[in-house]
Amino acid sequence: MKPFRFRAAVVLDLRRRQHALAQTHLARAQLDRAAAARVAAAAAAACHDARRGYRASLDQGGTAGVLERHRNWMTRQQAETDDRRRQLEERHVVVHQAAADLRQAYTRVRVLERLRDRGWEKHQDEVRRREAIEMDYLAVTQFARRMGGGIDS
Repeated sequence: MKPFRFRAAVVLDLRRRQHALAQTHLARAQLDRAAAARVAAAAAAACHDARRGYRASLDQGGTAGVLERHRNWMTRQQAETDDRRRQLEERHVVVHQAAADLRQAYTRVRVLERLRDRGWEKHQDEVRRREAIEMDYLAVTQFARRMGGGIDS
């Protein structure tokens, strides 16, 4: 009997490479999200410090120009914080998409692996069936020889 050959082995190899690539994309997206979270936290802290500085200037009775500069600086800090939070949300979306892509790639790999396993099981069943037929034929032949006649008589 011919040895087992899974015809879709090339496709399975391709799906495995796609799965590995999807894992790499997810890891990269998670690292990017972590970096964006650190930047967003730093921007939020800077915004908080700007507000604290503004309050201190108010308490010290700074001039109108100093207070105006503080307000402008706080506005820039708040805009920067909002921008960083938006970027973080975009990174969350990218991570969720990469995770979905990874799940889909894994599913595709598993489908082909199950097909391969079923084919292997069928092949093994056929090998066992043929071996049983050969063993039965051998047993009948030996019995017929012992009884003194051939199998064809």
